[in-house]
Amino acid sequence: MDDLKDHNYHHSKAYPEKLPLTIHAIKVHILRAYYATYVMTSVLSENNTELNLLLYG
Repeated sequence: MDDLKDHNYHHSKAYPEKLPLTIHAIKVHILRAYYATYVMTSVLSENNTELNLLLYG
């Protein structure tokens, strides 16, 4: 079974959409999600602080 997995791994086509995310892509995604969540939850609050968009991807 391991030989079959090894053969399939080395002789298959690589599809970019099936590749896992890089650490940088995950970090930037989390920062953008946090920023979007913060904006949506604090839009009606009187004492919300503006976040620097450049720090959140």
